[in-house]
Amino acid sequence: MKTVTEYLGKKKFKTTIRGHEIIADIPEEKGGEDTAPTPVEAMIAALGSCAGIFASRYLETAKISAENMSLEVDWDYADNPQRLGRADITVKLPGVELGKRESGLISAVKKCIVHNTLKNPPEMDVKIETV
Repeated sequence: MKTVTEYLGKKKFKTTIRGHEIIADIPEEKGGEDTAPTPVEAMIAALGSCAGIFASRYLETAKISAENMSLEVDWDYADNPQRLGRADITVKLPGVELGKRESGLISAVKKCIVHNTLKNPPEMDVKIETV
């Protein structure tokens, strides 16, 4: 699999993946235009969305309504090296009584691919091409 990320100027980037475009920018005080989430904010959004997909699959299998479900990700930065330091996911299910199914839902959310990737970072390499 591959994505292509292009520099659009003023610290803004466009990434194309499977024909979809994702824009990333940074706040004005850091030299950007603040027209889109930062890359870290996009990663947090991916975590919340992925967790939501896994939660909704579990709920569907358990015949529990996911209607009005929302997820909040509370997160902070860490330093040395600068990175995501903490991310806590809260699944909100108004009016739903999970009972014994709560632990199953937590387990399902923890199977999210983004969650697992952050817990078990992939091997990464950086190359430079000048063409």
